[in-house]
Amino acid sequence: MTAMSAKHLLSLAILGLSALLAGCTQCGSRYEDEYTGPTRDDFIRYNRRLFWCDSMCIAKYSDSLGLTPRPTRSNLWLTVHRQGEGAQVKPGDYVTIDYVVSNLLGDTIYTSDADGKISLTVGKCNVCSGLDEALLSLRHDGAQATVILIPEKAFGLRGDDRKIHGRMILRYDIHLLD
Repeated sequence: MTAMSAKHLLSLAILGLSALLAGCTQCGSRYEDEYTGPTRDDFIRYNRRLFWCDSMCIAKYSDSLGLTPRPTRSNLWLTVHRQGEGAQVKPGDYVTIDYVVSNLLGDTIYTSDADGKISLTVGKCNVCSGLDEALLSLRHDGAQATVILIPEKAFGLRGDDRKIHGRMILRYDIHLLD
């Protein structure tokens, strides 16, 4: 091989490599322009998977403690230990509860002893929607229950900006005082 042909081959190789790289960068940008991110169906599948995983976690937790919660259609897990002596709780009723809030690891997060009793109007609860729903299943004057809330029924993705982290499954042990 002559010096001229070796030089010629090297030039061709560099030219070919340059063309190949240029083609790859054009392909890459073309695909980037076409990618639009997750679709609505992707989000629905992901949320269903989270819902299913939360349900399985709660079921295993409940079994390990011998709780017999009955999940509602909206995935609220409620075990009534004692029904109250009074009338059925209904929206608009004003109630006061003693409570212990914990995570599924058994860590106590809030208690009425340390943080004070909660008084609220059922249906207008500022605490979490799952607590409202659970109260509607109880009777006034002494009801006691354990409620396990999926994150969507508790404090969602953000938590409460204090002690409850985002996407935390919570256990509420409640005693309806009035």
